[in-house]
Amino acid sequence: INAEYGYKYSSMWAHEAEAQDLAAERERIRAEGEELKRQAALKREATAHKQRGNDAFSRGDHAGAIEGYTSAIAVDPTDHVFWANRSACHLHLEQWADAIGDAKEAIRLDESFVKAHYRLAEAFVGNGDHEQARESICKGCAVAKRLSLIHI
Repeated sequence: INAEYGYKYSSMWAHEAEAQDLAAERERIRAEGEELKRQAALKREATAHKQRGNDAFSRGDHAGAIEGYTSAIAVDPTDHVFWANRSACHLHLEQWADAIGDAKEAIRLDESFVKAHYRLAEAFVGNGDHEQARESICKGCAVAKRLSLIHI
């Protein structure tokens, strides 16, 4: 009889352990789902700020566009496009140092984003640093070639 009870208890303990494992997995999946929802909400918020920047840029309101892109960056500082777009605004306002900083950050976040290399070169030209501009163009061309965007 003891052997029989031992077997039943072992079997029961195994089921309890399995139930605990399933509960833990369910909780992990729930937490992942909540995190994905949070990230999606942040992405929507950042995209709305970016759109506000795009609209202002289209109207020629570069200072307003900077505000929109800055708000987008505050929500999601990892999106290279926000930085590159803000760099373009600084270029239009001839704020060369800010344009350089934003273009460099866009490149740091995504070195393959050729447009940021071009904006960096434009900013260096505006700043009078033609050697740095040439280096930026060469790096951008190398990236474009590597991505098969151009054939040199």
